[in-house]
Amino acid sequence: MWQAEALSLAGRRDRRVASQRAVSGGCVSDTSVWTLDNGERIFAKVESIQRFAMLAAEADGLRAIAATGTIKVPEVLAAGTDAATGRAFLLTQFIETERPSAGFQQRFGQQLARLHSCNVPRPEFGWPDDNFIGSTPQPNGWCQSWVGFFSQQRLRYQWELLEKQGLRTSSLRKLVPKIIQQLPELLSKTDPQPALIHGDLWSGNYLCDTLGQPVLIDPACYQADREAEFGMLLFLGGCGAEFFTAYHQAYPLQPQWQQRASVYQLYHLLNHANLFGAGYLDQCEQMAKCVLVGR
Repeated sequence: MWQAEALSLAGRRDRRVASQRAVSGGCVSDTSVWTLDNGERIFAKVESIQRFAMLAAEADGLRAIAATGTIKVPEVLAAGTDAATGRAFLLTQFIETERPSAGFQQRFGQQLARLHSCNVPRPEFGWPDDNFIGSTPQPNGWCQSWVGFFSQQRLRYQWELLEKQGLRTSSLRKLVPKIIQQLPELLSKTDPQPALIHGDLWSGNYLCDTLGQPVLIDPACYQADREAEFGMLLFLGGCGAEFFTAYHQAYPLQPQWQQRASVYQLYHLLNHANLFGAGYLDQCEQMAKCVLVGR
């Protein structure tokens, strides 16, 4: 049985799955909690074997964040495939969660700031491998220029995907190329230093464990200007003033970071249009206008 092979790869050769229950885990993969015959619980994410690269990239991101020792992530137990059933799987530590209590947002802000302030192994923008934002491929070729990286491998890439899907509007055809052209001015500030970011940090991708500690899941990691993290946090992060105050106190953000964050929100909105369709195009247009007006 493929589950036995997966458990063996996770170092649990003599264990078996006593029961399992489906859980909510986003809109991409099948997710469940396995209870083993010794009572241990494991979180399992299952995909078709053709999508193993998505799970492998997620595992790499979790390991990278874990290695910093700054903020909790589930331990990666195994990532692999089963050719006989055509399955790919990722097994991680199961995290028991509870509703955030007082002080959670402050701890989250402080710990995310520590993550962003860690030294990175390579003084460039990018990642050793391409990965995914949701199910959209995310190219990560190394680049010394942040503006060059973000222009070509983030905004332009999403823009070209919209064209392939026939989703460009006449308004966006005027706005997005202008934004790409003007990125050196829109993102102008002191030269950013590469930072490890989660990359897809919306409210569904951070948890509160039973000790009240933040836990990050489902990363789309790369080395970026740390301000890029706030594109998704401002879009769908659900973080309040306590979070931003704690972050800023631990690792102060530069003036006008909110204006620059609108460029990063646009990236995620374009990706949502590519993933979920034309319903996001109006928001893309409004955010593109905000980017240009906010200069």
